[in-house]
Amino acid sequence: MQAPIDITNTANTNNTFTGEMSIRWADNGYSFLPDFTSGEATWYGIEQYVYQLFGSFGGVYLAEPAVNPVSNHIVYYDATNLRFHYPSEHTLNGTAYDLEMQIFGLDTFERGLGCFSNHSAVSILFKLDTAAPDQAFFSWQADATAGKTVTLDISSYLSKISGTTSSVSGYMGTDTMPGCTYGTCWYILNEV
Repeated sequence: MQAPIDITNTANTNNTFTGEMSIRWADNGYSFLPDFTSGEATWYGIEQYVYQLFGSFGGVYLAEPAVNPVSNHIVYYDATNLRFHYPSEHTLNGTAYDLEMQIFGLDTFERGLGCFSNHSAVSILFKLDTAAPDQAFFSWQADATAGKTVTLDISSYLSKISGTTSSVSGYMGTDTMPGCTYGTCWYILNEV
């Protein structure tokens, strides 16, 4: 397993993390276009000490943040697994956050060049605030607690409009859970 990675939001696009290149979309004009939809979880619960949901939640078009022969190579990943890490696995500008939601995707057509594991992960970092109003996205937790069907819509966090923002960094690394698959492309939103 790889150690937590710090994403530093600076103008330097060649930050090196354990031999891998980090790419900041603001500087390179890479593509990041979410196409997530509402979906029902087929399984949810704790596995390997991480709360996870499996299902079909749409997908995302991502440029590979890896060196490959084709500049700005776009791959479509089906969103099949959501993981919630408390506290966050990644840090942003040296700061660890309360919660990290990782949206894992699968390149079902195996079109990836640099991301040869055919997996991607989009991470959203959260700072928890007990004084803030409840987030509508997390309303599915009541259904999960009651053992009911869980339906969630991650497009509320990553819509096609928010996908045009340049506040995304990416790198190629490993899955942080066993079997620690190498060649996984990571995308970290730089806004908490």
